[in-house]
Amino acid sequence: MLPMLTVQGAPGLTYLNGRLCGETGAVALPLARDGIQYLEVRPFGLETAGTALCLRLRGGCLCDGLPSGACAVQWPNGHIAIELRHEPPDRPETDGAPPALLDAWEGPDGRYLLVSEAGAASFGRSAAEAVFLPVPAPGQASLRPLAQRGWLAAEGACGAGRFAAVLQAQGEPALLACASGLSASVDGQGALHCMEAENDLVGHARARVWSPDAQGRYAPRQEEIVWQYGGPRWPQTPRETARAWLEALCLGASEEASGYLAHPERQEDLAARIGVPGAVVDLPAEGEDGVRLGALELVRENVAVVRPFAFALARRAGRQGPWLIESVEALPCVWAR
Repeated sequence: MLPMLTVQGAPGLTYLNGRLCGETGAVALPLARDGIQYLEVRPFGLETAGTALCLRLRGGCLCDGLPSGACAVQWPNGHIAIELRHEPPDRPETDGAPPALLDAWEGPDGRYLLVSEAGAASFGRSAAEAVFLPVPAPGQASLRPLAQRGWLAAEGACGAGRFAAVLQAQGEPALLACASGLSASVDGQGALHCMEAENDLVGHARARVWSPDAQGRYAPRQEEIVWQYGGPRWPQTPRETARAWLEALCLGASEEASGYLAHPERQEDLAARIGVPGAVVDLPAEGEDGVRLGALELVRENVAVVRPFAFALARRAGRQGPWLIESVEALPCVWAR
């Protein structure tokens, strides 16, 4: 079976070894299992630069990493999916809408403004010196002074839920720390607290704390896994149970992972065989019975493979749901032959 390549990215024309093959996202391109293939994408938009990649394959698998702006996933059936990502500009593009003032603070060095414009937040005394906050879709927000001279806390709503930032309002403005998630706040000592959802089935979240050192440099000081909803939402089906087990491996939650097994004593051996997945993905059903899921693993720079696994489960009430995993079997991969 020959590997098949698909390309996602900005709308444009795809060329393989100099031959026009069609538009991005619309065609599957057969590749030789071994050798070098030259891929080129020419976007329709003049504002987007084209991309050229040299793909070296051995046994149907990519041998080298990909440069920044491109990533690839090698699927078990020989499908290689490449996505081209175009870097955003240093400053957010404006859409013509007037900026909205979120809050202001008057200090010895002038009036500092927290502004929302074109879906981005900025802080400063003027547009020329403004610093941008990495906050998606900022909403209502406020500024307040901190104990450290010239430091302000910015807190408010955003597309991710809540955001918080520590800003310097002494001379030229500066962004000292910023985070967004389910909740975010700055305490009276200037420590930044944030809880980010893991977006998994059971409802884990990651609570982080950043605090400044004597020189005012922020660094992570504390991190722990907590429950997003105050408690777990245990899986109720065989597929959910298998996914919850793999996601527990992703987080390094070995005690929780063992609770999904019919034979918890096998947890250590299974974890050693599978490792720590980067993510869990669904596999095409292809008409088979049972539960099959993939573990995403980064193998080279910007290149990941999907390792497929089959699960056998038994309906047996446990403390973490009505199903328990009897066995986990690694499935063959086209790219691993």
